[in-house]
Amino acid sequence: MESQSETPTGRDAVRALLVEPLRLAGLVRQRKFTAKEHDAQVQKLVERLAYMRADNLVTLCETVVDHAVGDRATDWPSYASVWKWARRLQAPPDNERHIMNSWLRSVEGPIARQGGYLAELYLWLKKHGRPPSDHDTARIRAEAKERARRRDRGGQQDLEEMEYYARIERHCLDLVDGGEMVRAEGVDA
Repeated sequence: MESQSETPTGRDAVRALLVEPLRLAGLVRQRKFTAKEHDAQVQKLVERLAYMRADNLVTLCETVVDHAVGDRATDWPSYASVWKWARRLQAPPDNERHIMNSWLRSVEGPIARQGGYLAELYLWLKKHGRPPSDHDTARIRAEAKERARRRDRGGQQDLEEMEYYARIERHCLDLVDGGEMVRAEGVDA
């Protein structure tokens, strides 16, 4: 029986459960890429997918084989396709998603904090993975107002929701404070 310490994790798991099985299955680089370009894309996948559980890497490997491209269906699909399938199987942790940190650490974080919609903005970024448009921001603000209304009304279900949003807001406030500190240091430097 294999012990847990023998099961690869992180980048080693991506190499062992995705990259090597794809190579053994006969997948090759697309002709439009040089070997160096292909290797760089594979390495980028190794880095980006290190958060994934072993079972999801195995499923992703099967998905990639099923979607091999080219005349003989033996070429690696594009990086973007593999990344999309990976995210659908297992979303990356928030701290690994650039938008989740950079947007809240930017000048937009204090604006959302001041406007009372920091948690809703965070959840929106998590869901959509892109900055909100003006129209999106209006909807985010409306959701925050509705949450505040429910909070003021009270109730057991609302208490659980309030605790959930309080955890999100604490995390977001740390990000906003960190961004403000960096900007302050940049001004003083």
